[in-house]
Amino acid sequence: MNILLPSEGKTLKDGVDENFGRCPYFILYNIDTDKWTVHNNEIHSKAQISAGTQGALTAIVLGTDSVITSSIGDKAFTVLKEAKVRVFLSEKTTIKETIDLFKLGELKELFEASNEGHWVQSKKGNVYENSNNNK
Repeated sequence: MNILLPSEGKTLKDGVDENFGRCPYFILYNIDTDKWTVHNNEIHSKAQISAGTQGALTAIVLGTDSVITSSIGDKAFTVLKEAKVRVFLSEKTTIKETIDLFKLGELKELFEASNEGHWVQSKKGNVYENSNNNK
């Protein structure tokens, strides 16, 4: 089973990045073999739009079974759910600590996005508004 975590750095000692799509790296960890790889996310982390969606697509291409993150928007969450990738919530800990908690079954599975992201659906219907303009 492969799990993908947004990481602040390239090692298991680094923290889980707070922003799924804009993290500098992804760590893909295989629970069965305890082997892991680092994947640079720089190109998507600096994207003007759709960083979360691109992160979700990266997870799918890498063969991820589950994503563990401290925050994920609704677009990225939807892409992952449609691909049958499970999403789990992590506190702000290291990658290694998070993996250990996952192995123990201590992480909560998400059944909806943990944040609305930059775009939220208007109460007027299918019109989308930039949430920054709603302040």
